[in-house]
Formats: sequence, C-alpha cells, structure tokens
Amino acid sequence: MNQYALDSIKLAKNYGNTQALKEVTFSIKKGEIFSLLGRNGAGKTTFVRIATGQLMPTSGKLSVAGYDIIKEVEKVRENIAVVPQEARVIRSSSACEFIQLYLLMRGNVGIENTRTIALNALKKIGLEHKANISARQLSGGERHKMLLACAIASDASVLFLDEPSIGLDVHSRRKLWEILLKLKSEGKTIVLTTHYLDEAEFLSDRIAVINKGVVCKIGSPSAIIKDSGFELRVDIDESDIEKLTIPKGVKVNKLADKVRVLGEEKIVKKIVSQALSKKLKVSVAGPNLEDAFLNLVGAENEQQN
Repeated sequence: MNQYALDSIKLAKNYGNTQALKEVTFSIKKGEIFSLLGRNGAGKTTFVRIATGQLMPTSGKLSVAGYDIIKEVEKVRENIAVVPQEARVIRSSSACEFIQLYLLMRGNVGIENTRTIALNALKKIGLEHKANISARQLSGGERHKMLLACAIASDASVLFLDEPSIGLDVHSRRKLWEILLKLKSEGKTIVLTTHYLDEAEFLSDRIAVINKGVVCKIGSPSAIIKDSGFELRVDIDESDIEKLTIPKGVKVNKLADKVRVLGEEKIVKKIVSQALSKKLKVSVAGPNLEDAFLNLVGAENEQQN
C-alpha cells in the first residue's frame, strides 16, 4: 500500500525563462499535517496549483492520493478538497445551503444526503447554530469557516488549505487549530500554506521551506530549529545595541525597533551579561521557527558577525 498522500519527484515549472519550481522532490505521508513555507513568490502557490490539477508541470512527476496528476487528474480531484485564500462564499445563501451546493457540484453525494452532511460539517467547526442564517449576516471569520466546512463535508482524504487562519481573531484561530488537529486524528492529510510561523510550528508534523523554487529544507519544526545552529536569542532595543560589543559568530536581525541576536548559548549569554551590567533591557528566549526560517531564506536588515 502506498504510504504517501503526495509524492513529488523532480517537479519543475517554467514560465518562459523563469523557473518557478526547480526539480522539487519530497513526499507527504498519509495522515500528517505538512506545511509549505516561503516568501511571496517562492513557488508555494505554483506547487499547490499543480498538485490540485489547476496547472500543468513542465517536467517531473507528482502523485496525489495515489493518482498521477497528469494521467489521472480527475481521480486526484475526487480525493482532494481545496480552500484557496481568495475563495468567497455566496452571501445570499445560508451556511447550510452553500455547503449543499458545493457537495452537489462535486457530484459524489446524492441530493437527499447533502443537508445531513452539511449540518455535520458545520457542527465540527462550531457553526451549526447558524446553519440557516444568510452568509451576509455572518462575520468574515465565520464565512471563512464555511469554506473549511465545505472541505470537511467533502470527506476528501487530502485537504489543501491556503492561509486558512488569515483574518481570524485569536480565539477563532486557536479553534481552527483544534479542528485541524481533529481532522488529522481522523486520518486526513492536510497540506498547509501559511505566513504565520507560529501556526506552522504548532500544527505541522513536517515542513518544507521553499526559496526561489527550490526546497531548501524539510523536517519537523524542532529539527529545522535545531539545524539552524541557534541555541539562544536575545532581543535588545535598537537604541541600546551600540552600547554593546557584539562578538563574532552570531546572527543579528533588525526587528522593528528591536535587534535580535542569535547564536550559541555561551556567546549569547555573554551579550546578556554585558547588557545587564549596563542596566539595559533585554528579552531572552530559545530560537523559534521564525528565526530558523529567516536564517534559511534571508531577512532584510540582517547582518552576519
């Protein structure tokens, strides 16, 4: 039995002389949450569009849900659900009616079953009490949840979610995370693109970092952080950084009105000691996925000492 929900082998996509994807090779296991991370224009959207049958690759192979994306694209579409960032709901329909229409358009559910399935999907996302309310009366976050409910109602084995928590408040975002983890526990595979690095770090079993069409790192969030070589970080007010002697062997990033220094624990601790001796304010923590990500793809205003 194929253990992979997605298997990409030297996948490439060219737009004229521009290479959007350059021999991308990785696999996604069934039942895992896998995040694609990268700057805007890195190639994430191109990859997802190919994986969901919206775009043809220039070369290479890709199978999704066990089916070849070129030779068996209809089979792929039957086994996936996509929630694109730019998707919109029909405001004149109720939440339940919208999901029923979605199911009918997919064509794999009889009309007599659509309402039951739609209500069950709304229950999973906590919107069953608004099933019969017009979408125009719902908040933006609730309309966004309706789109996720469509994906849940489809019962597809592989879900592609593009920026699923964008525009949600903190409470709704955390509730969404619970829903995604529940879907994973039910055996669904979730392919996630997000610019929220804390979201990717919390949810993902594994992550692929894409930069300029190339996969530059794949691994669990903890492995990617460890591989960065950073053991500790300290944030210092930009106005205070000139008062300190920053040793060689650390990474210095500008963050708004702060400066973040990352490196080995013993080196960073020396910087902290300096700052405390001068009675400067500092914030010390371990590195996170955002630190590792910026180390891989580069950041504006960064320095290497």
